[in-house]
Amino acid sequence: CLSRGLGDVYKRQPLAPDPAWAPAWYTAPVPGAMTDGPLVTSFSERLMYASKGMRKGLPLVYAPHQRFQFDHMLERNERGFLRYRIYLLGEPRKTGKSLKGSSIALTYLVGMPDIGRELYSVAGDRQQAKLVFGEARWQVLNNKRLHDECHVYRDAIEHKATGSVYRVLSSDAKLAQGYNPFICIFDEVHVQANDELWEAMRQGAGARPESLLLGITTAGDYRDDALLTRLYDYGIAVATGEVDDPTFGFGWWQAPNGCDHRDERCLLYTSDAADEEDS
Repeated sequence: CLSRGLGDVYKRQPLAPDPAWAPAWYTAPVPGAMTDGPLVTSFSERLMYASKGMRKGLPLVYAPHQRFQFDHMLERNERGFLRYRIYLLGEPRKTGKSLKGSSIALTYLVGMPDIGRELYSVAGDRQQAKLVFGEARWQVLNNKRLHDECHVYRDAIEHKATGSVYRVLSSDAKLAQGYNPFICIFDEVHVQANDELWEAMRQGAGARPESLLLGITTAGDYRDDALLTRLYDYGIAVATGEVDDPTFGFGWWQAPNGCDHRDERCLLYTSDAADEEDS
């Protein structure tokens, strides 16, 4: 069983961010709360490999700030459910977004499986949605232990023992109606022309006792009518305590206002020291 050995890390509390790489904005963790973050890190570093870049083919190793991201977004509440129904993660390009998304998907599909889970990768267009799913598919196809657990199709991965499925969802919001996602990894929120697909996934998950709509995105144009703008503003309001919403999580990396692009310290906010590459 690939989940064996994960239980000993389940109860680790969320890591506090190091000031050297802390996000500019983030929602406060609940003191003493448990998190699934270490499960994702442990599963990924045991069974997944860098798929590109200088470390291609070598075992995956996540950096401290990435471990914090997993710990923070996958915190559990007092009832034992995932705390956040929605989480918005904002970070620069080339920060391993696809790899992190695939780590979460495969952990909940294979590492800590449950009967009949639905997991999705969605984005503004099908090719973008396939980036995260394609990373997960590559991991399964190139690891016998994962492959033995799954049926792998062009646009779906099915866990044999539980019937849970991870699939790419059409970018047509009308086709997204009727789904019941446990985990939805929504890539590059900033390119969404409207709210239809986001709302279809949010409403589809509403009947579940726990679910996570995870938006992973780079920054876009700040437009009042843009979905990302509204989510970003709402995230800051929750992070600063202006709004009390324990089900909305927010972690946003950005350079300080007025940061000089020639200042090497700003590189911490515009690129990533991790070995994996991403689009």
